[in-house]
Amino acid sequence: VGGKRHSTYEWQATNLLRAVDAVSTRPIILVIFGDEFITPPSWLTMPNVIVMRMFPIIKGMSFNFNKMRSMIASRVRVGVQLDTDQLIAPGFDNMFAGTRREIHEFYPWIMMPVHWMSREGKKPEPYWEYAFRSWNGVRSMRWGHAHPTWSYWALPWLCDMTSERYRSTVRPGTELKVFDFSEARTKGLKHILDQGRSADRKAKTTAFMNEDEDMMNVALWRDTATKDWCKYDLEWGLFTDGRVLASTMYHDLKWYPDGLPIIFTSMHNTKAFESADALMSLLTRCHLERPKTKCQTGGGNPRHCTVGTREEVALRNDPATYLEKMCCCLEPRLDTPIWWGGKWFRSGDEVPARLSHMKKDRTCIFP
Repeated sequence: VGGKRHSTYEWQATNLLRAVDAVSTRPIILVIFGDEFITPPSWLTMPNVIVMRMFPIIKGMSFNFNKMRSMIASRVRVGVQLDTDQLIAPGFDNMFAGTRREIHEFYPWIMMPVHWMSREGKKPEPYWEYAFRSWNGVRSMRWGHAHPTWSYWALPWLCDMTSERYRSTVRPGTELKVFDFSEARTKGLKHILDQGRSADRKAKTTAFMNEDEDMMNVALWRDTATKDWCKYDLEWGLFTDGRVLASTMYHDLKWYPDGLPIIFTSMHNTKAFESADALMSLLTRCHLERPKTKCQTGGGNPRHCTVGTREEVALRNDPATYLEKMCCCLEPRLDTPIWWGGKWFRSGDEVPARLSHMKKDRTCIFP
């Protein structure tokens, strides 16, 4: 986060910290860039918040590359990167165990959740107009959303990628040495480190370096990385969108023709922070208090389930029934947080590689 006090970014960051304080046992490191931003007093009341300050990024690089800088500078063994316009929900801490399991000596790369669009579709596929054309190489997996998880095993790769981006700005056209990860899967990262930075790479600014998400995807494809998370960074409106969702949600013809598995443990694009704050408070109370509810079993939800509507605001005047009715809006996500192919699941262990009516196995991983 950065900029002036009382900005949208400060409110978003405050909501994120409150969410972590409410439903996570893990500390959160929030990184401030530049010397203009002043920490709000309310952050001092949350014991698991660690605040770091870093110099601004150099001219010529997008602010979003601060994501890579903060991941490296945080010096954690296992981490999950979150943007300020994200909130987490109960169960999110499972990402840490999953990251420890999947990112290791023989897989030393970051992992990102699958994006809601493939960015390689052709007309008339969904979102074909957003196809990514700044790299012509082979894609080893579907486009990932730049909300990565990492462990210390991925730091050499992360440092190489960040160094390449910096060098391309300050010393374009020069050569730099990087680690050769081609044998990482068979010989392990320790062997790679013993060999030193033996591969040559030319520092050259290209179109895929414009933004962090573009470069992360291309850098993973270059190394033929294959692991990504099933989608857990969801649009926040999906949390109260009824019991029956689209069975082929976020599908594409190549990678997920049957739709993408989604996990209700975090939300993205929470820029409408007043409504997002109300939803976060509801999630927390329903998770902790577990009121006895008699919920309808139909597909759609009533109007009061949309936070901020006239019906929801009116329901607030009836505290005795508010929580019971509003917790029904989240059903069945608290107990069965995974949706795929028209079915709800309690955990990733219950989800098969392919449901009976599907054309292709899923490749994304559950934490």
